[in-house]
Amino acid sequence: MKTEKDTPKEYVKSRVMPIFNKVLREIPNNHTMVKPLLPPFKKFCLYNPHNYRLYFKYKSSSISNIGAWVLSSCGVDEKISTGNKGLGSLISYGKINYNSETLFKFENCTIKIKKKLIEIKIIKNRWYRVPVVVDCEKYFIDIIVKKEKLILDYLNKFLFLWGGWTDFKIIKRVSEDKIRDEDFINTIPELSRWDNEVCRKAYYDQVVEFKGSVFASNYISNQAQKQEEKNIKEYIGILHPLNFLKFYVKCVNDVLKYQEYVKLLSLEDKKVFEKWLFMEFSIHK
Repeated sequence: MKTEKDTPKEYVKSRVMPIFNKVLREIPNNHTMVKPLLPPFKKFCLYNPHNYRLYFKYKSSSISNIGAWVLSSCGVDEKISTGNKGLGSLISYGKINYNSETLFKFENCTIKIKKKLIEIKIIKNRWYRVPVVVDCEKYFIDIIVKKEKLILDYLNKFLFLWGGWTDFKIIKRVSEDKIRDEDFINTIPELSRWDNEVCRKAYYDQVVEFKGSVFASNYISNQAQKQEEKNIKEYIGILHPLNFLKFYVKCVNDVLKYQEYVKLLSLEDKKVFEKWLFMEFSIHK
């Protein structure tokens, strides 16, 4: 025989009301508890286009002025001064890869001459503070543009010192674009390692290397988008708590999960929400 406790109303009452009443007991019966709608705190991460290097066409039958230097028998002349030309002191010069390439090491960059290419790489790497915002691409572009301008200056000064020809058109860009001090990356266990088409974590730290600045900026933009969606959800909950609860409460335990928004209900809305709970969970009995 079906008793009163077996009815949908009694079932809901026994499951929902203890939770609902617990939340209501924690606040006064008025709706003075309203969170201020403060703008979200801007977050930042650190970005490092590590070993940023550019490749250009290059033609030279010989390095015109290198013969003026007194090279040691092993092909290295330590601390050869280049004057105030902006490259810094020439630390070393020599042949690599079975004499197929020529490598110059300066204080500020390395320059590698291949058969028909010249590679210029910035030695001094630094971390840049980048805001975690949806339109973060402009910040990444600004950093890259400054690095490319610096490399083009190095290329001009190198040609002035040792000759050769290039059309100054960039053939290829290469870098290991590192991100750290970002919310999700900070949760990655230091011992974890992986490598895929987009990024890799090769070392025992909380740094992720993206395979290009585009992947790095897209990641930060996506993270910012998720944060914005979360902020919007919270704002809707503060401005329209009843509609918010009707949309997000999917089970009995969600009443506790979203209790901060239950606290924002007016007396009238509390009654409406209580009635909605009865109807919603009676149907799903």
